[in-house]
Amino acid sequence: MEVWNEIAIAKVKKRKICNKSSSFIAIHFPLFLSPFNLVFQKSIDKKEKMTPLLFTLLALEMGLIIILLFHSPIRNLVVTGLDRLKQGRGLVASRTLTTILSVVFVFNLYGIYKNQKHMMEVGVTNPTDRVLLSNHILEASLMGFCLFLGLMIDRLHYYVKELWLLRKSLKAIRNQIGDSDLIQPINKNKKI
Repeated sequence: MEVWNEIAIAKVKKRKICNKSSSFIAIHFPLFLSPFNLVFQKSIDKKEKMTPLLFTLLALEMGLIIILLFHSPIRNLVVTGLDRLKQGRGLVASRTLTTILSVVFVFNLYGIYKNQKHMMEVGVTNPTDRVLLSNHILEASLMGFCLFLGLMIDRLHYYVKELWLLRKSLKAIRNQIGDSDLIQPINKNKKI
């Protein structure tokens, strides 16, 4: 029981919510304080896990763009998956995710502006402000890149699909007319 009390007091002090009443509660009612500690720990962990999640999303989007750029069987699978994603609930979910990411991006930009304004007013920068500013800049840049790459994936998917339809219609016209010299392939090295 003493170890539990020490852990509860250390967690309360760590989160800077240690005043007389919270330390009294931590000492005498450790089971009462433990759910609150879990909530505080989860909110801190969410903030720490945001940057690796954005880096992972950025890497996945870059990989998806590379797959869409080059003709391969994987590209056919990715285009089919994106077609299905853009139908029904997938479209609503992707738009919701994009909207949430955009709102958080704007709030990070506002945090950068507010932090720089505060640093200009005070005149002296302390390490905490610099760390907060660098964290806001990192998150804002990662979110901006993710949103931009998402737009690139959407447009590449659209152009690949249009290219497929154009090639299909060109092949159908060529089959109707027959192999004549009227329709020449665009890329002479690769036949349609």
